[in-house]
Amino acid sequence: DAWLEAFDLQVAKVSQSGLPFNNWHEIPSSLPWYPLQCDFCAMISPAQFEEFVLDDMVRLASHMPRSIYHLDGPDAVRHLDMLLDIDSLTGIQWQNGAGQPAYTDECWFDMYRRIQDKRKNVVLRGVNAYDEPALERLVKSFDPAGFYMVINCRTPDDADRTLEKIEKWSM
Repeated sequence: DAWLEAFDLQVAKVSQSGLPFNNWHEIPSSLPWYPLQCDFCAMISPAQFEEFVLDDMVRLASHMPRSIYHLDGPDAVRHLDMLLDIDSLTGIQWQNGAGQPAYTDECWFDMYRRIQDKRKNVVLRGVNAYDEPALERLVKSFDPAGFYMVINCRTPDDADRTLEKIEKWSM
C-alpha cells in the first residue's frame, strides 16, 4: 500500500510537469510505468512464486497503464509463463546475468519469441553496439514493434551510426 501511494504521488508530480515518465530503466514514456521485480524469485520454486509473489505482481501491474517485469537471470526464467499470463503486464525486461551469454546470443531467442508471442514487449538494457553481426541478427529476428533496446555506444557519432544500421536492418 505504501509503495502504491508513493507511486501515485510521483505520478501526480510528474503529470503536473508535462515531462515524460521515467525511472532507473532510462526509457521515457508518455504514460506512468515502472519496472516490477523480485530478484529473490531466482531462488524459489514456481509454486513458491505463485504463493508469495504473483499476486503482488498482478496488483502492481494492474495499478499502472504500463509495466514491465525485470526478469533477472536464467534461474528466474522458470517463472516466465506465470508473468506472461498477467494481462496488465506490458513487457519483460531481460537481465542475462553475470557470466551468461550476451543479449544478442541466439540462446535467448526462443525466450524473446515467447514474450512477443504473448504480445508483451521485450526490453534489453546494455546491448553491445560493437558486435554488429550479432546485433544485426537480433534486429532481423524480431518484430521491432515492442522490442526495446538500450544500446551501449562510446560516442554520439557511434550511436548515430548504430541507429542508421538498425533502421536499415529493420526494413
